Amino acid sequence: LAVSLGACGTTSIFQGGSSLTATVTNPVTPRMLYDVENGLTVAVSGLLAYKRACIAKVVPVSCRGVIASLQVYTRKAKPILVSLRTFVRTNDQVNAITAYNSVRDLLAGFQSTAAAAGVQ
Repeated sequence: LAVSLGACGTTSIFQGGSSLTATVTNPVTPRMLYDVENGLTVAVSGLLAYKRACIAKVVPVSCRGVIASLQVYTRKAKPILVSLRTFVRTNDQVNAITAYNSVRDLLAGFQSTAAAAGVQ
């Protein structure tokens, strides 16, 4: 048995600085949660202002399609953000970072879609 394990010497998970029992701190802090929540609040507020301008016919008529494409991001982000709050509160590291990255990606998509449509 020792001879067969010795052949694997350089591929051990215990030599690369990682371990199955290593502690992991929560990468998503309450401050990060606060920042991403504020980012979503700003995005929704901007979308609401754009929607009002669309209703008042201050912006081009293509605004309805732009609003529909932007609402996709805000609608997807809301339930993920609710879960993220729970994950941060309970210190669920794996799910917290996954949810955080999902919300950040949605906000980035929102921003790029808005920029491509000329929404400021």
